[in-house]
Amino acid sequence: MKRTSVFHVSETPNIAQFEPRIDDLGRPAVWAIDETHLPNYLLPRECPRVCVRRGACTDATLIERLLDETTHAIYVECAWRERIAATTLFVYEFNASPFACVDANAGYFQSSKMVRPIATQTLTDLEHTLRSSG
Repeated sequence: MKRTSVFHVSETPNIAQFEPRIDDLGRPAVWAIDETHLPNYLLPRECPRVCVRRGACTDATLIERLLDETTHAIYVECAWRERIAATTLFVYEFNASPFACVDANAGYFQSSKMVRPIATQTLTDLEHTLRSSG
């Protein structure tokens, strides 16, 4: 299936265009995430998290301990609950065509060119949004 959109999550509103920044390998890059992995980023940027997703090789003990009946779980420290509740996020949607997949397992995409969002969604109730995403 051809991907039509990728996303970037930010606490900064009204970003009209995304300019490439130099990545760890010295290449210009605008980073984006696919829709499957998007819930992993629906938290404040600095919030430490552990994301677990059921896969074909996932250990049965791990499934029992961390996933139970779900396919995906995100764990955060309780101390972050208030900050999560107070955070507003902006999810910028891009046409996927200028992006190349750099890590399919993580859902990471990069564009070496400036990109403009085709849509923006404002999220204010992150816990509800995460629960709704499954």
